[in-house]
Amino acid sequence: MGKTKPSKKSTAKPTLKTPAKKLAKAATPKATPALTTGQLWLVEGKHLRVGIVGPLMVHYRLGKPDAPKTVAEINSKAAIEKYLKQKKAKLLEG
Repeated sequence: MGKTKPSKKSTAKPTLKTPAKKLAKAATPKATPALTTGQLWLVEGKHLRVGIVGPLMVHYRLGKPDAPKTVAEINSKAAIEKYLKQKKAKLLEG
């Protein structure tokens, strides 16, 4: 009986059908646009109108589209961005 030689393992890396860069781009979620003055967002049937955007704080109005008056509010930039992302807001203007 003859001995069989053990097969050599290949050291070549397996090739990907799609480049890694394309996979990375596809996996990343779309970023929401940065907050700027004058934007109008639709959030759960309400309009969020961005007034003044500072380095840390945002002045905005949130209310129903047909409301005669809305209350002006101030909150941190990070909190507003998180709120818009969480509620899946859509940018209407800006």
